[in-house]
Amino acid sequence: MDSSPYMQFIARSLALATALVSAAYLVSCAQPGVTTRAADAGVLKNIEQSSLSASDAQRLIEQGEIRIPAASPEEGYVTLPMGFDSGVPTFEAKINGHRVRDVILDTGAAFPLFEARQAVKLGIQPWKSSQHVPFQMNGIAGMEVGIPAVVRNVTLAGWDAGSARCAIRTQENWVTLGMLPEYSQITLMGWDFFASRSRWLTVDYPKKRITLGLRGSFNPTPGRPVMSAPFTLVHGVPAVQLSANGVRWTAVLDTGSAIGVTIPHELATRLAPSDPGVAVDVPGLVFAGIGGGHNSSAANVRVLNVAKLDAFGRDFLAAQIDVAPGPARIGSFFFSDYRVTYDFVGRTVWLEH
Repeated sequence: MDSSPYMQFIARSLALATALVSAAYLVSCAQPGVTTRAADAGVLKNIEQSSLSASDAQRLIEQGEIRIPAASPEEGYVTLPMGFDSGVPTFEAKINGHRVRDVILDTGAAFPLFEARQAVKLGIQPWKSSQHVPFQMNGIAGMEVGIPAVVRNVTLAGWDAGSARCAIRTQENWVTLGMLPEYSQITLMGWDFFASRSRWLTVDYPKKRITLGLRGSFNPTPGRPVMSAPFTLVHGVPAVQLSANGVRWTAVLDTGSAIGVTIPHELATRLAPSDPGVAVDVPGLVFAGIGGGHNSSAANVRVLNVAKLDAFGRDFLAAQIDVAPGPARIGSFFFSDYRVTYDFVGRTVWLEH
């Protein structure tokens, strides 16, 4: 086996990264695996009993409990320290008055997402099913049903970001670590949260900070090398066009994925029909997320080498593309050297080096 792409893939996957689209663990057991089970029945009953009707919502609006974001600070933006937890950007927030650390910033997820047991702890309430029906959430290994809900208040670095629509997950992932499975909690803020209350969002990977632009327009730093591409929304998340070997495809901009440019197996057969790529079968490497998961062997993870990848208006020579379950996407490993800005008004993504 050619060790170069193998080792580079491992370097991109040496830690946990959980999101609606994809996740990766490296664990020490010989037979890793992911078990997805229904959330505790008592927890789900508690959630159901706390559901809100339209009249409940109107009353909470009148009382100021469900509200729009506060006016922006004088400087016109809010800046948050950014963690880089297991290869994906994270931040701290207050959610319904509770301090929550390591919230994943996941542009590959349409809405904020909370586990059922966490929703109970944080006081996140669903809408009555007669008014807001459950919906499908697609992930790397299948589909789950999510419950539409509302989080009454999110506070970021002292700024009142108001109330937000969100989803409650009704399944749980348990990842085998050694002999016993461990609960894997997903907590994330998705695209809609940022796009509905700011004009632009900057994820500065080198300086490890997140900035929400609440007023004005985004302009790249003069004199700084920059790439850009228009994005469209596909199922509520941003996506751009990529091409290689004469094949063009749409890829989700997915900060919640820890790896780089990734394509599904069916696209790989079109991109390189005679190239099987380099298999990545790592004991302990597990992909987990919405819909469940599997280890690298079951997922048939591979790495392809292409002579040229056209992305963001630039040709990347001798590029590597990962082949794994889930949609075509561009993850945080690709962005890790850049200051990445999502211009919601201009529908453009900017990469400043």
